[in-house]
Amino acid sequence: KQFPDRFVQVGIAEQSMASVASGMAAMGKIPFFDSYAAFSPGRNWEQIRTTIAYNDTNCKIIGGHAGVSVGADGGTHQALEDIAIMRVLPNMTVLSPCDATQTRLATIASVEQVSGPAYIRFGREPVADFTSENLPFEVGKGQTFKEGKDITIIATGHMAWEALQAAY
Repeated sequence: KQFPDRFVQVGIAEQSMASVASGMAAMGKIPFFDSYAAFSPGRNWEQIRTTIAYNDTNCKIIGGHAGVSVGADGGTHQALEDIAIMRVLPNMTVLSPCDATQTRLATIASVEQVSGPAYIRFGREPVADFTSENLPFEVGKGQTFKEGKDITIIATGHMAWEALQAAY
């Protein structure tokens, strides 16, 4: 509402979206762009690699509906490899928040703690919002939600809630 001219719709053109965002970043803006993870970074990975990662541009890529959380949409919409393909890119930071609170904190951290490109991924289905604004969110550091003695359960993103339920 405050900045109605700061939204650019490129339609179903993820490759162009990445290139437009890279150009905006080259001009000093901090663009955020999003699509289903199957399409961004899935479909436009080459543009992300060439125009964003190699040039270390300050773009923030949002991949929604990641993982198998999009069951009803079918296999073509399930990005199972998005973390892997983004982790291999130079200068890329990958953030995988576990709930709505962490998603907000990850979005802020992507600007305040990351000076180059960042990929933020999340699922489709609602998950419990179980973290707190008071928990420190530091890029590059994991969080322990429950201490134990016999096994270790490691999860990322929206699967953290499922892992926490398994721990109890």
